[in-house]
Amino acid sequence: NMVCSQQGRCECGKCICRSPQTPPGVTTPYIRYGEFCECSNYECPKGANGEICSGLGNCHCGQCLCDQTEFGVPKIATTEGEACDCELSDEMCFNPFPDEELPTGALSCSGPEQGECQCNRCICRPNYRGRYCEECIFCGPL
Repeated sequence: NMVCSQQGRCECGKCICRSPQTPPGVTTPYIRYGEFCECSNYECPKGANGEICSGLGNCHCGQCLCDQTEFGVPKIATTEGEACDCELSDEMCFNPFPDEELPTGALSCSGPEQGECQCNRCICRPNYRGRYCEECIFCGPL
């Protein structure tokens, strides 16, 4: 049983949490909180951009809350995932310039046989490639 999670001091039976210095360039001050100083707003997964919760969610007690701003204000979530790094939109999965003979632009990732939209990116099935899974690798003449 560590008093105040070794992150603060005990005064009159209550923990007074010690917050670390916020690194330069970080806009949200680092805060440690909780009954036993067990929580922080900075110990959460980082996205590919290196930011806590990808800069798109609120870090609360080790978990990214994608439906909150970094200050805990509710918002409509545009992302999900451990680090709020998976876009909920699918608009980047639709080819804006489909082939006239094969108008697959109306289908996400050129259709379920060719690919699947995940986190607003096409994940191509084997035998298909391209941003929209529009290229067949080993297809013969149609």
